[in-house]
Amino acid sequence: MFRAQGICGVGANIRGSSGYGRVFEDANNGDWGHGDLRDVLAGVEFLKMLDYVDGENMGIHGTSYGGCMSMSAAGFAPGVFKAAVPHAGYGDWLAFDGEQELRHRQLLRYELGDVTTNREVYERCSPIHHLAQATTPVFLVHGAGRFPRSDASLLFARALEQAYKSYEYKVYPNECYYVRSPENLCVMLPDIIDFLERYLKEERRS
Repeated sequence: MFRAQGICGVGANIRGSSGYGRVFEDANNGDWGHGDLRDVLAGVEFLKMLDYVDGENMGIHGTSYGGCMSMSAAGFAPGVFKAAVPHAGYGDWLAFDGEQELRHRQLLRYELGDVTTNREVYERCSPIHHLAQATTPVFLVHGAGRFPRSDASLLFARALEQAYKSYEYKVYPNECYYVRSPENLCVMLPDIIDFLERYLKEERRS
């Protein structure tokens, strides 16, 4: 669908991913939204070298941790992307620790440390606390209605509004926090394409 609209994509295998050994997997511990985002930005520089890519009009989109990276790009890399579309991402790791089940909280403590002694790390890695500098329009998409649920996208939307930033927020019913049903995907994917086209192709139309 994206390619048919002239939107090409690349997936960055960021530090912290599995499949390349423990050292690579642990490389972003205590550094979420920063070291891994630098890997994404390296991908941006690579794309700019391709003659069929419009290097001045790039967006970022991802699901789950990809959604977190999209939020981080908005907060920590102002001016790089013309649009960001986080799907079921988290922008506040303190809130994550307060709402998630035990297994997810234990993973968070392994990656970022104990929340009681490492609060500064949690805040530094949470783009929700760094939106004053944001310039990228954000479209937050999230599922709602079934367990497990989360208010992560709503909290990020409120923070963007309080910072007077450009954003849109939409939930899709009868889902957990991910949007997975064919019925909702048939709505969400065109919604995402419409948002990207508005912001990535706007300058070329003007």
